[in-house]
Amino acid sequence: GRSLSYEQAEGFFSNPSYSACVFTIGWLCECVKMLPRERRGALLELYCGNGNHTAALAPYFGRVVGVEVHPRLVNAATRNVARNRAANAALARELAGGESADDAVCAVEVLAVPSAKFCGRALATKGQSLGSRAGGGGAEPFE
Repeated sequence: GRSLSYEQAEGFFSNPSYSACVFTIGWLCECVKMLPRERRGALLELYCGNGNHTAALAPYFGRVVGVEVHPRLVNAATRNVARNRAANAALARELAGGESADDAVCAVEVLAVPSAKFCGRALATKGQSLGSRAGGGGAEPFE
């Protein structure tokens, strides 16, 4: 399996149990693998925190946007996505049957947003309210 590495932002919630964290990430990845490929176009993760799930799920989607309200967590999530890029690229290539999948792995971004209200709008509009904030966002909804 793939080995992921994370930076934890001190003073913020994270799962204190290593084994529960590993189990949760494994369970999420298994759930996503059950979705047909055509349903795995984009993932919008609200309140992504340090990017724990954002980084782990990145190879399974064509585009991933993590949204967070706290600047320190946005920074940690951005670094965690970058830190796990090589492991995710290898898995994405494997999932794509050996084809180059670097573009899919590159399509991960973490956005700082001003409030919980903003996140509510993003959810209600399936991400369309992100507009120009998300590099490729706004035009296509997140399903």
